[in-house]
Amino acid sequence: MTNVTIIGSGRMARALATVMLRGNHPVQILGRDGSSTRDLVESSDPAPQGA
Repeated sequence: MTNVTIIGSGRMARALATVMLRGNHPVQILGRDGSSTRDLVESSDPAPQGA
């Protein structure tokens, strides 16, 4: 299992986090804007589609 650190909290960060979480990889998200980073973390859904 690979640990993944994503720097930023935009659309690309959301896409990367979604793919990595669905692959059961631990993800750390770092961002300058606390509220948008928090929103990204809280909205990330690690459940695979169709499960």
